[in-house]
Amino acid sequence: MEFQNELTKRGLYYPPDPGSMAVSTMGGNVAENAGGPRAFKYGVTRDYLLGLEVVLASGEVLRTGGKTLFTGCFTNYFAGDVGQAVVNVLKKLRLEIEIPAAEDCCGIAAILSGEGDLPLKNVQQNISTLSRARVDAVLVDCATCGAAFRKEYIDLLKRKGLDSTQAEILKGKTQDVMEYVAERIHELPLRKDYTSEKIRVTYHDPCHLVRAQGVSSAPRKILQALPQVEYVEMEEANACCGGGGTFQFDFPEVAKGITGKKIERIRETDARVVATGCPGCRVTIGGNMDEQDRIAVLHPLQLLDSALAGKGLDKFHLQA
Repeated sequence: MEFQNELTKRGLYYPPDPGSMAVSTMGGNVAENAGGPRAFKYGVTRDYLLGLEVVLASGEVLRTGGKTLFTGCFTNYFAGDVGQAVVNVLKKLRLEIEIPAAEDCCGIAAILSGEGDLPLKNVQQNISTLSRARVDAVLVDCATCGAAFRKEYIDLLKRKGLDSTQAEILKGKTQDVMEYVAERIHELPLRKDYTSEKIRVTYHDPCHLVRAQGVSSAPRKILQALPQVEYVEMEEANACCGGGGTFQFDFPEVAKGITGKKIERIRETDARVVATGCPGCRVTIGGNMDEQDRIAVLHPLQLLDSALAGKGLDKFHLQA
């Protein structure tokens, strides 16, 4: 199979070694241990395969894999619009992604509620599915799922006296999708005609993203790169929104007070959009705003998706 031609049929592009574009094949590259930009050992080839294991003539075994997108329960059942935006953006980066059929709930609600044994099946299923060798990276669009993979799984297994080796491997592969996109934002053809006026946007740091994973600059880099976006930082951007997973259900009055303070901070910015990388925060903040606020609560990649498509902000019902 001539790999370049097959990709072209699908609207994709395999960055070439210019001198051999007409004759270069995947099998030939591997069989001849080719050098240059399309060498199997490095370069672009790794990003264009979901999984391959090759034994070279020298006896050396090379393995490569693709990017797996873990969508999570919130995206699957409550925030499908976020999931669609994420997939759209990754397609613009010409990234082949796999959404594993065997993925299960990350189980973090049960873990953080003290139900240590209940989520073990979920945890072990996800570790088995996502830590396998042919997966180079696990991209996550939910801050809470990312916190589970990068922290809570390891802590739970150690508390139970169970082997956490595979969980450590999963931690090393996990990356919030905004981290991946922010590193490549310069590769995207951003358009200015997706909105006729500047839109003021602020950002709320989810606890499970900024505290559990240390991710704060990536979403801001994305938002600040968008044409027609006036980014403004809110005070106490990393203060909790009051959701806290099941906290808002267990202690509703306390949670409502925390949420109210967060909404006041958002209002102080005069932003028309508050972006956040956690669908749970999105539901908590959006569900507690007054109708007259007219502030949309979106994932940063929803705005990025609109800037790439050149249209679509009208569906968010932004009003002056």
